[in-house]
Amino acid sequence: MEKLFIAEKPSLGRAIAENLPGPKKNGEGYIQAGNDVVTWCFGHILEMPYPEAYNPEWKSWDLKHLPIIPPRWKLEPKRDSKDQLKTIKTLLAQASTVVNAGDPDREGQMLVDEVLEYLGNDRPTKRLLLSATDPATVKRELGRMQPNDRFRGLYQAGLGRARADWLVGMNLSRAITKTLSREHMISIGRVQTPTLALVARRCDLIENFEPRDFFDIEATVHESSRDPADDSTPRLTLAFSPQKDEDRLWDQAEAKSIAKALKNREGALSKMTERKKERPPRLFTLPELQKFASKNLKLSASKTLAVAQELYEKKLTTYPRTECPYLPKEQEADVPDILDAIGQAADESLVNARARLQNPEARPSVFNTAKVEEHHAIIPTRNPLPEGLSDQAVALYKAIAMRYLLMLAPDRVYDETLYTAVWDERTYKAKGQVTVSPGWTTIAGKAANDKALPDLPDGARVTVADAKPRKRTTRPPDYYTEGTLIEDMGSVAKYVQNDKLKAVLKENSGIGTAATQAQTIETLKSRGYITLDRGKLKVSELGRSIAHNLHPLLVNPDLTAKWEMDLKRIADGDMELSEFEGNIHRFLDYILKWAKDRQGEVEIAGEPAKTKGRGPKKGGGKRRKAA
Repeated sequence: MEKLFIAEKPSLGRAIAENLPGPKKNGEGYIQAGNDVVTWCFGHILEMPYPEAYNPEWKSWDLKHLPIIPPRWKLEPKRDSKDQLKTIKTLLAQASTVVNAGDPDREGQMLVDEVLEYLGNDRPTKRLLLSATDPATVKRELGRMQPNDRFRGLYQAGLGRARADWLVGMNLSRAITKTLSREHMISIGRVQTPTLALVARRCDLIENFEPRDFFDIEATVHESSRDPADDSTPRLTLAFSPQKDEDRLWDQAEAKSIAKALKNREGALSKMTERKKERPPRLFTLPELQKFASKNLKLSASKTLAVAQELYEKKLTTYPRTECPYLPKEQEADVPDILDAIGQAADESLVNARARLQNPEARPSVFNTAKVEEHHAIIPTRNPLPEGLSDQAVALYKAIAMRYLLMLAPDRVYDETLYTAVWDERTYKAKGQVTVSPGWTTIAGKAANDKALPDLPDGARVTVADAKPRKRTTRPPDYYTEGTLIEDMGSVAKYVQNDKLKAVLKENSGIGTAATQAQTIETLKSRGYITLDRGKLKVSELGRSIAHNLHPLLVNPDLTAKWEMDLKRIADGDMELSEFEGNIHRFLDYILKWAKDRQGEVEIAGEPAKTKGRGPKKGGGKRRKAA
């Protein structure tokens, strides 16, 4: 055997085998392709065992055993994956070269590398990175495989993530359950607990919100030289509408007084017209796709990921677990073929949208190799949309394909006009816009958001014909949807107080990754900490109590976001895994001491939300699930 390809899952393995030279022959858990063989994992086929695998005494949830830190990390075959692991072991012994064909991200790198390490692989190993599984992409990437050693940092980052999650889950779930909770097993997670806190804080804001009335002033003006009784005299409505609380008018009597004093006042009108461009929406990342699908298709974050994965495995779209909205420059050459595929889709609206795109142009700002890291934006492949897909799959494909079309369309061009006038140090404004060229909005079928204003000259003297206050009321933020929660998980910098960390976070991921955020939400729902109520995420009594009573380091996003940054540094070769693990150990010591000191002072209580499956059990004690 020349090469042994180890794919992340069977569907990816079949896509690789189809594009290798030579006759094909199916085996038990593999495909022979000429002189090469393709086999596969089923996602992670090895798992980190529970604490009792290291020490039988650690099965007991006893504070005296904490912190539980394995002297040497172990992996065990999953029960339903043992036969496949034996197949890989047998094939590995016959191979001259091995190819890691895991998905192109941290987890994909790790789940194949951990198998190779577990089996003691000493063969030369290459890395195949597939962002799509259509034949052209697979054949292209087969021709430029890289040494797997170049991705050692990515593997180490995957190990760091897994070990941090294990250490936090196994130790702190036990510690918090035994010290601060009487009735429930409390699950603590490196990502899930700060995410729970985001939902709890949002619910607190909404439920404790007290609306307040405030007042804008609307002033209708005309040119002083024109007769106000003449119906042909243009009128313009300006508004004093400050956005900051300290500048708003909260007192109705004061607002009425200001409006009354404005009538018949003269002033100078300033006019500024500027030609602007509106770019089309960016190509989809997974978080953006989940936000779109939550709002427009009523799909949960996990369902969106599942459907996107289905489209990827059917070779209709590219790899979905991405946080990058850019494409490598070399993919400019694929544009005609992808457009042709969209034009052949089994969907009339897509075919018509493709027909409206007359002169597609690849934007340098999108086709920017320097901004593409592990994988690129989610886009269609060269394969047209077939018939027979589920409605959800068709809807998601259409959204992805439409974004691709819009990215190749010209900007919308419009003229924006701003009128301003000042009375008593208050600035009154009117803003309007008129489309000059609709650009991408024509492809999207989007109506122009035009607001034409009267044409008055710059510097004109105007008179206030009428003025009146307009009552408005402050509103609380909206409840999270799964899409907006994932958006906040990614833009967590705005909740961070440390300026240095905030600045760095703006350039990096927030809580979790695109591949794990949906699962985090599902975990919180399954444990009864949050619930989905008509599309709105709400916290349960128990979830709120957890968020309110834990140490700030566990619930604030700062720490877990810092850890995500450290994992990226490990992947980039700028930090050792041992240093990261040492930081986790010190953190555990600190929180364990805090929990023991608070025993009897703080109590986590309340009822979990009802779940469709089994929620958290009552009664702390010997629980296997801790992460």
